Order: sequence, then structure tokens, then C-alpha cells
Amino acid sequence: MPINPWMNEAEVALYTAQQHVELARQRLQNVIDALQQTGTALQQAAKAEAGGHAGSGLRKFTDEERQALQHPLRCYDCGLLYSDNPAWMDAMIPDEAWEAINPTYDEGAGILCITCINRRCHEAGLQNVPVMIMSGSLISKENPNDS
Repeated sequence: MPINPWMNEAEVALYTAQQHVELARQRLQNVIDALQQTGTALQQAAKAEAGGHAGSGLRKFTDEERQALQHPLRCYDCGLLYSDNPAWMDAMIPDEAWEAINPTYDEGAGILCITCINRRCHEAGLQNVPVMIMSGSLISKENPNDS
């Protein structure tokens, strides 16, 4: 109902507040939709483009693509946010294994969540890859590069 001259001050304030809430809800939905589209686009791009080490078929991201994944920082494959997300666990694997699954063309660069690290190791044919978990509720005891 629009504001009319017969409304008292409280009714006008309530109406105005309701309009602000609806506008905020619409803007939030637009942000959610944009984030979902970005995640979908990242997943489709990862599936559509093959690259990587000889015969591996693992997706590689160019420098330009990497820039889009840096703000905010997220997993290159699934888009999981890095920040304070409790689902994120920092994981380190041996350098040789990382280079076999590295999502970029730059040595040592890129970021993957532990699930995507595991998936890429499987796709690259790597087995029994040692891992050190360094954050979250879980932590391992040894550095996988010290073997």
C-alpha cells in the first residue's frame, strides 16, 4: 500500500521500513544469483578446458583467469572460499605431487581445497600421496616434503 495523507507517522515509518527491507532482500538475492552464476561458470570452464601435464587432462588456469580467483581467494576448481571458511583446511603435499596437479602454469602457484587436491591426485594417477593438514580442527604431525 502506498503512503497516503491519512497515514499517521508510525504507519509511514513502518511502510518505509518495509520498502527498505524489500529492497535489501532484492539486492541480496541479486548478489546470491551472481555468486551462483560465477561458481557455475568456474565449474563449466574447468570441465570444458583440458590442459596440464602431458596426457593428464587436468585443467590449467591462465594468469588472467587466476586474477579472478584471487579476490576473494578461492579454490581454483570448485570455488570454495579460502578466508575464514570452516570447511577450508590448509593441506600440503610433496612438491613433486603438487607439480603434477598444479592448477596453474606457474611452479608452486595456485590454490586447491583438500577435496580438489584429492580429486586431481586421483585423476593424475597418483596414489598414497602424503599430506600434512595445517589448519581447521584437524592437524597432522609430519611435513610431507620431509620424507
